Amino acid sequence: MSSTPLSVQPLSRAASAEAAKTTSTSEAVHRAVVHVGHGRAAVGLVLVLLALGTMVFFWIRPSSSLATVAGSVSAATTHIAGTVGAELPDVGDVVDAGQVVARMHNPRLDESRLLGLLENRAVLEAKLHAIQADLANGTRERTRLRATLDEHLTRSREELEQRVVEEQARLASLAASERLRETDLAVAETLYTHGLIARLDLARKREEVNAGIEAVKAQASAVARVNLAREALARELFLDAAQTPHQQLRLDDLAVRLTSLETAARELEAQIAAADRAIASERAQVSRLQDAVVLGSVTGRVWKRLVSPGQYVAAGTELVQIIPDSSLAIEAYFHQRHLPDVTIGSLAVVLPTGSRTRLTATVRMITADVLGRAQLAAPQWTPERDSVMRVVLAVSDTDKRRLWVGQRVTVSLPSQSRLAHATATLLSYAW
Repeated sequence: MSSTPLSVQPLSRAASAEAAKTTSTSEAVHRAVVHVGHGRAAVGLVLVLLALGTMVFFWIRPSSSLATVAGSVSAATTHIAGTVGAELPDVGDVVDAGQVVARMHNPRLDESRLLGLLENRAVLEAKLHAIQADLANGTRERTRLRATLDEHLTRSREELEQRVVEEQARLASLAASERLRETDLAVAETLYTHGLIARLDLARKREEVNAGIEAVKAQASAVARVNLAREALARELFLDAAQTPHQQLRLDDLAVRLTSLETAARELEAQIAAADRAIASERAQVSRLQDAVVLGSVTGRVWKRLVSPGQYVAAGTELVQIIPDSSLAIEAYFHQRHLPDVTIGSLAVVLPTGSRTRLTATVRMITADVLGRAQLAAPQWTPERDSVMRVVLAVSDTDKRRLWVGQRVTVSLPSQSRLAHATATLLSYAW
């Protein structure tokens, strides 16, 4: 068997370059097609993982098993003692603000306080009449003394007027005599200068002038004192206590006594007026104690009924306790690790026990708490210390009708950081 050897012919440079270019283009196209196929598969895988992660996140989101419905208590109290009527709501009944809760009737009324007030007023009125009688007698005495004193003052003024005239006339006479002596002294000094009189005569003249001047001054002072006494008497004042008439002394004492009596009378009148107000109030109270209506002060549900119809109770007794709708809130407990993204105003899902209806609640307060025992202040947030936190949530007025105090509920809080962490983890696995 013979074989034919193959012959290899060398290609030109242009042909070799064209063949290499064709080969590289084919390889590049092949790699692009493979890469596009892989990218579409990766995107699809990421979308599937994201959907699965979202479902897993909402399935494992944190929920509180220690959550209850809480609320404050408002008591409907009777202000009178009496028998409870038949119109009394039962536990669980809805009561509106201003609604009649109970009707009270008191067949036994105690009027001893009213009688005591009336007796006290009679005593006060008797004292007032006695004081008013003393005031009338004192007023008459004051009028009589005033008339006597006016007569005395009139005579005294006339006497002082006469004394003023006499003292002023004497002052004028002394002043005239003094002027004459001064004239004589001037003549004597002239004569002395001419040697017509002795030196002793001149000295005697000067002494007479000085004595006259002192007499004029003394008389002027006397005139001033008389004028001052006259002016004081015009104002019913006496410069000398010894000259004060006995009528004035008696009037001064009587004025003090009348002032004291008037003050006492005003105080008694005020006490009688207060007694009259107390009597009117007590009479109105007695009339109100016969029958009374107890109204609800808040809108809510009856929590407890503390009395029964027909029961006789004392004043101030609580008849029913009402939980106001406005006070209903949900208290839940979460560890701190479940609350990194929860703030005031965050929304939560509430599922009442035994119900399939999901309610929406809003976070109203977050505080440190250890199984219901609130602390004075919340501790600082630290990842190492995972304390139990008390979360208080508010629900809408419509949803409050579906809840009652003491009811167990489950509260779920979504966490955005947990969702972000799960998404990032799934993306890392996808790539």
